[in-house]
Amino acid sequence: MNQNKESMKEVIPLFPHNIVVFPGQELTLRISEKRYINLTQDCWQSNATFGIQPVIKNQVQNTGTEVSIIKLDDRYSQDQVDVTIKGKRIYRLLTRRNSIQNETYSNGVVAFVSNNTEHSRNGQEKLMACLRQFEELLVKSYVGSRDMKNVVSAYDLVHKVGLSLKKQYALLANPSDTGRETILLNHCRQQFAIEQQISSLSDKLVDN
Repeated sequence: MNQNKESMKEVIPLFPHNIVVFPGQELTLRISEKRYINLTQDCWQSNATFGIQPVIKNQVQNTGTEVSIIKLDDRYSQDQVDVTIKGKRIYRLLTRRNSIQNETYSNGVVAFVSNNTEHSRNGQEKLMACLRQFEELLVKSYVGSRDMKNVVSAYDLVHKVGLSLKKQYALLANPSDTGRETILLNHCRQQFAIEQQISSLSDKLVDN
C-alpha cells in the first residue's frame, strides 16, 4: 500500500484561488496576476497540468484539484489572459515548494486521492426526491428533469443546488460519493425547509 501511495505523488504548479473545481468540471478564468499568467502559459506550452488550491476566508486549503488547460486566450492584453480549464484528479498537498529556476509561482508535492464514485442507491434516491420537491415548490427550479437524467455522481449536482464555497470544499474533500451525497442531501433538506417557511409566510401575507 505504501508503494502505491508513493507512486501517486507528483510535483505540480499551484494556483491558489477562491474557487472549488470538481473533476470533469469546465470553467474559464480571467487571470491578471503576472505570476499566474506565467504559470498558465508555461503549462499550456508544455501541455502540463497544475493545481487549483481553494482559498476560503483567506486560508489556502490542503485539498485541491489538478486541472488541464483546454484553451488559453492572451490576444487581448499582455496583462490579462482567459484560460479554460477542466478538473481532473483530486489531491492532498503534502509539501509546498518555492519557485524554482525562472518560475515566479510555487510548486507542491501532492498525493492524488482515489476517487470513490460508488454511491448507495438509497442515498441517491433520497437526494433526487428532495430535488424534485424543489421543482414542485419553487417557481424557478434548481434542477430540471432533463438535467437529472444526466446525473451520474454528486459532482453533477454541486452547482445546481446553491452550495456555499465552504460546503463545496467539504464535498471536494470527502473521499466517497456516498459521503458527498449526504452533504448534498442535508443541504437540500435545509434549503427546502427554508423555502417552505418562506412560501408559508407569503401565503399568510396574501391571505391577510
